[in-house]
Amino acid sequence: MIMNATTTMWQFYTCFLALVSFSGFVVSFAPPSTKTTAGCASPTELSMSSSSPSSSRRDLFQQTTGAAAIALGASILIQHPRKVQAISLQGPMTEQSALNKANEGYQGVYFDPNHPDGYRIIRTNSKTGKTTMTLSDGVPTQEEAKTYTAAVTVDGNNNAFVFDFSFKGGPKNLKATLADDKQSLAFEDGNIWTKNYYKYDGIYKVTSGPGSENKDAYRVIRRNKPDILLEVNDTGNPADSKFVDGKVGSLFSIPTSQLTFYYNGKGAAQAAASYSVMDALYDFQRSKPPPTTNEYGGTVGQLSFQDRNTVFPYGTITFPDKTVWTRI
Repeated sequence: MIMNATTTMWQFYTCFLALVSFSGFVVSFAPPSTKTTAGCASPTELSMSSSSPSSSRRDLFQQTTGAAAIALGASILIQHPRKVQAISLQGPMTEQSALNKANEGYQGVYFDPNHPDGYRIIRTNSKTGKTTMTLSDGVPTQEEAKTYTAAVTVDGNNNAFVFDFSFKGGPKNLKATLADDKQSLAFEDGNIWTKNYYKYDGIYKVTSGPGSENKDAYRVIRRNKPDILLEVNDTGNPADSKFVDGKVGSLFSIPTSQLTFYYNGKGAAQAAASYSVMDALYDFQRSKPPPTTNEYGGTVGQLSFQDRNTVFPYGTITFPDKTVWTRI
């Protein structure tokens, strides 16, 4: 009880000082008034301030606002001493976000600082259990970049890897170790690959909505300078993949952002986006519905990496039709 009382008094004292500072800031804008010898306006002066030539109603409002704020703050602390703490605390991590984090592993899109224009995708086939690396060193010139696919050896604990880079003149058995946070691969030659370097990139599973019934389906999102590229696969066989152009809203807004995918191509999306008011009126007169579009001219998903959001869990992309992709 002594500790609780002390804590409550300390909270009251802290809040009191903050409110005094705030009210002092407000009152400081008021013109100076006649003070008592103690430096404070007397009760008589305050009561007469509304009719005194040296003060106005605004002055009275500014002077009394601070006192009212102090009284209100004191009342809140006395009656509800825990409310001030509750306002500043974030909610706990949601159960779904915790599960999504726990399910993330080594699979993903990796960034190699030695080839900043390229990418490395490490994925395990759900049917065969074999792990492969799809590698491209980027497009340093106007020539088309070469893409390679090579097998990767993974130990039973999923934290030690052996890569064969002989296809590009590199070592045949180069070892790498997955970091404890599963966010990077450290190679024995000193190089480090960062997983999902651009935050939005990675390998996603369809966990809700159309396509979720197929456990072998996957989506890969990677940077496609200056935009993004989506790989859509509904069978688990890389030969069946389809590629869709897209763009990311703003990297500054992550842990939340918007991803736009142009399933019918950028040309069709731009045409739909330019659909004018006169076009809509003309189609309405012909009883023809206007095309489904939005300000982006594409399909927009809400990306979230907030682990306390109860609507959009960590590591998910949610679409208007309630389809959800979850990063693995």
